[in-house]
Amino acid sequence: MSLRHFAVAFAVLTSSQGSLAWKPEIGEIPGEITTYDYVDESMLSLEALRGSPLVLYFGADWCVPCQKARPVVARVAKAYAEAGLKVVFLSSDDNRLRDAKKVEEGQLGLRVAMPKLSTCPVKSCPSGRADLGPFGKIYRFPTAVLIDRAGVVTEKMESGDGVSTGLEPAVKLLLAR
Repeated sequence: MSLRHFAVAFAVLTSSQGSLAWKPEIGEIPGEITTYDYVDESMLSLEALRGSPLVLYFGADWCVPCQKARPVVARVAKAYAEAGLKVVFLSSDDNRLRDAKKVEEGQLGLRVAMPKLSTCPVKSCPSGRADLGPFGKIYRFPTAVLIDRAGVVTEKMESGDGVSTGLEPAVKLLLAR
């Protein structure tokens, strides 16, 4: 292997694994998401969701890979709701879509949260917010973070294919914990 091929391979390996090295880490209890609230403007609280297995799905309408992942997330949410699974879709869309997201919340059958209006007034954050306060930051869309009943992060996955193919097996493991 030439030095150039080695450098390319090293860059690919470290960038794909390093992309998951963001807060919260697997095994941690994440901080609260302070820059988002539910589309009805009620408070989003991870503490209030503790006790249930949880999937936090970060996506957006402007994100092409999210269009592949979102139907899978909705299907998994519906399939495992009776087992106690909670799913929250954290939309990184501009708040001008908040009313549409209220409708989508009912269609998807899961809670939808968006950047707080006080953080991102309408038309001020077209790509939402990557900074989620004490929770950490999201660097790629879509992203799914799985949290167990004790509030501990068990899995983090990124990219449309990663979420689309990996979510259901990861949820089965989460529910078995």
